Amino acid sequence: MAEILEPFERYALILVDVDDFKTINDTHGHMVGDQLLIDVAKDLTDLLASVPNPGPYNLAARHSGDEFLLIVYTPSKDESIFKEWLKITQKRLARPRLVAKIQVHVKVSMGVSFWPDNTMDTHMLLQQADMAMYHAKKTGKGGFIYFSDELNVELKRRVELENAILHGEGYYGLEVFYQAKYCTNTGELVSAEALSRWRLASGELLSPAVFLPMINPGEMEKQFNLAVLTQASHDLAKFLALRKDFSVSINISPKQLEAPEYINHLLSIVGRAGVNNKSVILEVLEDTGISNPAVLENLRIIRDQGFKISIDDFGTGYSSLSHLNSLMAHELKIDRFFPNGIPGNPAAEELYINIIELARRFGLTIVSEGVENQEHLDFIKTHGCHFFQGFYYSKPMPFAQFIELLKEQ
Repeated sequence: MAEILEPFERYALILVDVDDFKTINDTHGHMVGDQLLIDVAKDLTDLLASVPNPGPYNLAARHSGDEFLLIVYTPSKDESIFKEWLKITQKRLARPRLVAKIQVHVKVSMGVSFWPDNTMDTHMLLQQADMAMYHAKKTGKGGFIYFSDELNVELKRRVELENAILHGEGYYGLEVFYQAKYCTNTGELVSAEALSRWRLASGELLSPAVFLPMINPGEMEKQFNLAVLTQASHDLAKFLALRKDFSVSINISPKQLEAPEYINHLLSIVGRAGVNNKSVILEVLEDTGISNPAVLENLRIIRDQGFKISIDDFGTGYSSLSHLNSLMAHELKIDRFFPNGIPGNPAAEELYINIIELARRFGLTIVSEGVENQEHLDFIKTHGCHFFQGFYYSKPMPFAQFIELLKEQ
């Protein structure tokens, strides 16, 4: 790329991502997915021939997986013609397609950065386009976004995070916070949920909503998840020294459960921390394993090893009752948005009561998230919710502060 981009000429680097490609692959099979990528590549090649300024180095290439890269000569800073071409490109790529006799509906998200306007560093140029593409996907998919000064602040965070992880600094910036879980009837602190945070060298503390999208899928994501599990397990050992019946909940993703080696890592890390498996609660989303029996099998093995399974954020996704039963859970956590309508909203109240009744029928312990006032607490207590979390009693806090809270109890 560095050989193509001339110092005194202006180019646009466009990163094109096929939205929801994994869903297409999982639904229709890899043969359809592969053919779809071939069709998209042909369209991009044709579209490149129709750019407003056919420069000598215009290029279309597959970048990785379901992503493609375009380099387009854009000598004029009058963006109206180029934007119109982008709209035409998006419309052409998003048309319904007949792939291997199957109708496939496709959308693409595109991120655009400009050489040399945004940067004269090719690696940074690609990162800028990637950041813009990510925001195009986040704002609804099927659109395009130019890299901007606002995105540059986020990109600097991503670069700092990646440098910390990839260049020898490891996970020193990782901090595990804990949010207390209380008994609804007694108000006793009985457990905690481990929540990851990342502290930059500048001291800024990033929430998962900010930093998790910066962690590249694959090995970096895998190592990050293991680092969270390791830290939470060692912290739990210290909690257990104060309270023998204490437990900590740790979120795990379907992707982690798909990995054949995950169970060995889990057993090894928890074992090295000297923690009993029954003190660890693993939180999964309600649709976990809905299309992957291997994930359900791993959950069964995990449960047989003594770990507890919790269904997290219940009510935000969709799963059948039979699937809920197949998760073999001990606990159901009602999503934090549900208490917002109670008390006072009859429809919200009825839905909440029905969820509690459903959990009872499955023999599940019930936890309500997002309890923020006494009215919420009184309502869930009246209707038989066993435990709760929420800002009304306790916000997420760092280890040192949480262990002091536990000592006070």
